Amino acid sequence: MEVSHSFSDLNYWAVLVAAVSGFVIGGLWYAPFLFGKRWMADNGFKEEDLKEGTAKVMGGALIMSVVSAIFLGLITQGHPGLMSGIHVGLFISVGLISTSMAVNYLFERKPMSLFLINAGNQIVTYVVMGAILGGWQ
Repeated sequence: MEVSHSFSDLNYWAVLVAAVSGFVIGGLWYAPFLFGKRWMADNGFKEEDLKEGTAKVMGGALIMSVVSAIFLGLITQGHPGLMSGIHVGLFISVGLISTSMAVNYLFERKPMSLFLINAGNQIVTYVVMGAILGGWQ
């Protein structure tokens, strides 16, 4: 794979939409009406703990979502189509991201519920981003 060629072939509108979708999914996923309360409890956070540094966290999360979308876009280039994008997102999120996270959670002795919340977010995010990037080729 010639990287410079791959970057030039990226659909940057699709990357932008995929990045925003990842950011939105995370915002909904960790909202109190979904998994936010349990996530806070598993981490030992109180609401006042999360108010400090919010702009830095949100800005960093958005940047990381853009980086993820760019690289997922590079991977999906050879796999055009909605279902191919979904499969790539699923394989990467389950086969690489979640398993890597699981090793950390095991050694850190974190609760299984926290792993399921965080890994679930990654799986949903990458499947949606993959669908956008694969389908918009």
